[in-house]
Amino acid sequence: MAQPCRNSCTGFGDKVPIFKNQLIEYAQKSGLPSPVYNIIKEGPEHERRYKATVVIDNETYESPTYYLNLKKAEHGAAEVALAAIAAKSGKISAVPSPLVISLSIL
Repeated sequence: MAQPCRNSCTGFGDKVPIFKNQLIEYAQKSGLPSPVYNIIKEGPEHERRYKATVVIDNETYESPTYYLNLKKAEHGAAEVALAAIAAKSGKISAVPSPLVISLSIL
């Protein structure tokens, strides 16, 4: 059974995370193949929700919730992967620091 959306399925509000870029950077620096994303779709087409998984270094990581936006679902999975990699390595510096770009102009 699907989990309900958190934060109205928006996940990151008005901020755009760049976790996917950070995960690619980590893979390149570590000599790993690029991460591979898989998408899980739920709901009717006019109310579609997305969840993503990402595979890197033969490990699969899943976004924590469903999102209304495909890209945010992929970033959610990448964020989970980065956190797990950092925890596993015991070195926070092994993974780039999270960077979030605000969309606000003001």
